[in-house]
Amino acid sequence: MSDDEDTGRDEAGRFTTGCPGGPGRTRDEQTAAARLKRLLAENVSDDDLVSIIRAVVERAQAGDEQMVKVLFDRLAGRPHQAIEVDAEVHGGESAELPDDYGEFCRWRGMQRLGKAGGDDDNHA
Repeated sequence: MSDDEDTGRDEAGRFTTGCPGGPGRTRDEQTAAARLKRLLAENVSDDDLVSIIRAVVERAQAGDEQMVKVLFDRLAGRPHQAIEVDAEVHGGESAELPDDYGEFCRWRGMQRLGKAGGDDDNHA
């Protein structure tokens, strides 16, 4: 590729100065979240926010469990959820894995079927 003007790339394929990799998102384009945030900032006053907060607090005090959850999630952050994995590892370091992907898929299928070595030729 020696024609830098047409491709915007040098001989190694890298983009040259002044030629960005792609158009990307234009400056005017916004995500839905950004538009929503802008619209809320433009249309919801501080008094509106205070009224909303008071309504949430009143509902929480009245026993609305969902509003209690909303308040605690916003004030303290959501609690971290532990993920417990109960699994056995088969094979370990001594397991011989095939070199190519097709053989690996065949080997993995045999492992799932419970055939120890996966070396028999009775497969589809």
